[in-house]
Amino acid sequence: MRTTLNVAGLLLLAATAGAQLPSASPGRGAVAIAVRMRAPIRFITNRPEQVTFVKLVDGDDPYRRGRIIHSGIRKGDYVYLLNAEPGRYAAVATFTGGGARRYTTMLVDSARRATVVNVQAGTIAFMGDLVVNQSIGLVETDSIMTYLAAFVGSGQADRGTVAPCSCRDLLYRGALHEFRRDSADESRFLTAARADLGAGWTSVIDRRVAELTVGKRLGTVAAVTEDTVTPRTDTLEGALTPAGLRPAAAQAPAGYVTYDSLASEFTIAMPQGWWAYNQGAAMREKGLRVPNDEDVVFFTAINLWAVDNGDLSGQKRSRQQVDDIHHRLYTGEIPEFFVQFLLNERGMSCAGLTDEGARKVFDLVHDTDFGHDRKVTEALRSDSAMVGGCHGIHLQGRVQTRDGSERVIDLYAVSNGAALYTFALDCDAAFYKANAAPFETAISTLRLTVADSIKR
Repeated sequence: MRTTLNVAGLLLLAATAGAQLPSASPGRGAVAIAVRMRAPIRFITNRPEQVTFVKLVDGDDPYRRGRIIHSGIRKGDYVYLLNAEPGRYAAVATFTGGGARRYTTMLVDSARRATVVNVQAGTIAFMGDLVVNQSIGLVETDSIMTYLAAFVGSGQADRGTVAPCSCRDLLYRGALHEFRRDSADESRFLTAARADLGAGWTSVIDRRVAELTVGKRLGTVAAVTEDTVTPRTDTLEGALTPAGLRPAAAQAPAGYVTYDSLASEFTIAMPQGWWAYNQGAAMREKGLRVPNDEDVVFFTAINLWAVDNGDLSGQKRSRQQVDDIHHRLYTGEIPEFFVQFLLNERGMSCAGLTDEGARKVFDLVHDTDFGHDRKVTEALRSDSAMVGGCHGIHLQGRVQTRDGSERVIDLYAVSNGAALYTFALDCDAAFYKANAAPFETAISTLRLTVADSIKR
């Protein structure tokens, strides 16, 4: 197993002792998070003094192979990680207390996943505002929590040279109670960050403010999701749709059934026996606040909800079994594709994407899947395409990850005038052919509802 050394965390911890905060460095970005801990006695709450982040890597074991970084730059409600290298980050643990004993809370998988952000050079990424329920002891842990607990409890940052902690710290399990990351939350954070970080970070914060302002101007997120578009279902019935429980629509080919839980926006066919899992609706079912524009619907050959939550009889898989299934989904051994909902650009509609909008989709895919640590084996290309009865684009490309496997990215982007949809297949090349057949068939049946109302 490759070990990545990191000394940046030690420098960040030193910065909390009253030293002047570093200014923004060229080619770097920043991360921030707000966390409130609910003690086992729930009426006691506190803010952590430190947060541990992991810079994730592609491929297998993104947490174990990632870089562990501690930050104690706490300002008000927020903990900052400054001058972070571009890449994907997740929060994995928090610390409170001091002196000889520190209270360490390891975040469960749902909390870690909720915080994942992509950090770009010259901007600041807000992980969100979390409320975490603490439970004494590392009970019902997953393999990632167990692994990281041996390192983060030491209060050190360089996991390559620091021995695992002696576990004098009190260890807690941190379950996600509430999560917020809408545009209003981020706007409040940016206002606070401007005062917290000072002149050395003004340009970075201004850039993110400008991006949010453009997003509101292009789509007016709150107005679109709450006023002008039928709200997406927040029930588990809508979140989890087994193929076969509803009849096939007229356009569905033999062996396929129609997913119409979001018929106010689109319909699409999927293979008989597959499942559709609306992740955002499932999280809202649990009482979490997830904006509609951050929804992802997975179409899979396995009941993904049952994988994570147990089957109807209440029988749950072991953590190792769950991790194995998610790995097989990631590689494409278990077929799947998904649709992600994004902010719409001004001027984009069923008639087509704007040049700027198409470029932003291209850059998003390129920056996410064709990063500096991947070798491009087939350059990402973009072509015009009819998608769901509307004019969109089709992106394809191939990259080689650090573990040597080749990945295929196959994505269609289209707008209905209120939302931008990206229907995507992202899998190992070895499984691409098996995944491409149901994906292309599904895309051929896709129909945006707005397309039927447009006069030809």
